[in-house]
Amino acid sequence: RRWSLVTHLGSYHYPNSAQLIEQERLKDPSDQGAKAALGARGASASIEDKAAYLLESQNLENSLELAERNQITRHLFQRNQPEAQRALLADALGAIQPLDQQAEQQVSRGYVRGLTHGYCSLQSVELLQQALTNNQRATLSTIKVLRVAIQEDQRCIDIKNLLKQ
Repeated sequence: RRWSLVTHLGSYHYPNSAQLIEQERLKDPSDQGAKAALGARGASASIEDKAAYLLESQNLENSLELAERNQITRHLFQRNQPEAQRALLADALGAIQPLDQQAEQQVSRGYVRGLTHGYCSLQSVELLQQALTNNQRATLSTIKVLRVAIQEDQRCIDIKNLLKQ
């Protein structure tokens, strides 16, 4: 719970959020705490730093564990940060094919799941559809995650449009 709150505050660029992350990391020196701090840093990062985190999560040569990669991708694009999504989602989705071909299935599945959660925008539906089109030879789990993400975004858009009426 505490990490969720710290991550949420950081995603809104709450003053001193970096200090809160560090304080919480010191209170929770466990492996899980270190991973939660990594996710919180990703959520609170500037677009430039998010781009660096994204590249790090795509780099199969580094020493990141699967859980660390998942923490980065799961927290990188927060729903309250559409500017980060607009700036980086195309690059993030463009890396699916090489990851799907070169990485273990768990790595590519974690990457895709982490980056395709509900953006609720026409742009994300278009980008996700393009990613699906570009990855027809991907693993079945990757294709399924992309299809589900498209359906969820489209459903969210439909609901928003109904509420506007």
